[in-house]
Amino acid sequence: MTQLGKLLVVAITILAMVFLGLSAVVFKTADNWKDKALAETKKLQSAQAEVTKAQDATAQAVTELARLAAENKNAIAIKDQQISDLQASEKSKDTDLAQVRKELSVAQQTATLSSTESGTRVAETEVIRESLKSAQDQANTLKLQEADLNQRVVDLTKNLDTARKTNSRLREEVATLSTTLSKAGLNTDVRNVTSLANPPEVEGMVSRVDPSSDHIELSIGGDDGLVPGHELFVFRRSPRAQYIGKVRIIATDPERSVAIVVGKTYLGTKVTEGDVVSTTIKPRS
Repeated sequence: MTQLGKLLVVAITILAMVFLGLSAVVFKTADNWKDKALAETKKLQSAQAEVTKAQDATAQAVTELARLAAENKNAIAIKDQQISDLQASEKSKDTDLAQVRKELSVAQQTATLSSTESGTRVAETEVIRESLKSAQDQANTLKLQEADLNQRVVDLTKNLDTARKTNSRLREEVATLSTTLSKAGLNTDVRNVTSLANPPEVEGMVSRVDPSSDHIELSIGGDDGLVPGHELFVFRRSPRAQYIGKVRIIATDPERSVAIVVGKTYLGTKVTEGDVVSTTIKPRS
């Protein structure tokens, strides 16, 4: 080998080491957007679960409030009717007692019988008075229960207000998370986010590359479980096995999808037709 050949070999070796170092720096400093997207997705799902829970608690509080108010109204109406009936009965008995006394003053000869009847009437009146007192006690108890129910209504109203404020706060958090996902270039649809969190195990090929727009057409699509936001690794099998880089799905139809390159490819290698894309085959760390 000539002296010039030796110098060229040394120069090529040095350049290869420089490019290898640059590649290592690029891979160490690249942001892992997929992990960030998954973290934001978990926050979004947690916020939406809290929104649903707050809405359920609000609906239950309103239903319980209406039921208690209806029960209280019915109970008061029944007791009021009982009091009215007892008062009418007492008035009737008082009238009967007055009639008995009048008969006693007119018919002294039947004094013993009339006195017995009068005593009976008085006893019945006392029973009615006791019944009236019992009804009034029950009415007082119902009023206390009404006061307790009113307090419960106040408490439920406060809980409802708290639930509404929580609901409003959660909606703001959901909006913030949705904005964050949108800025990251991800779909904010919960079903799509769930699909992103569990990418399918697929393998396909690059069927076409558009050099004018950097769009890459893949041979797999929606029927294979892919949705916009999924990322796939790109490999080349010939003339030797080589890792190229990553692509992100931006659009799908049932049998194919369109993707763009994520970040920089390995050593600046271009993605070409026939390259392999997969979610299961990953580059070595």
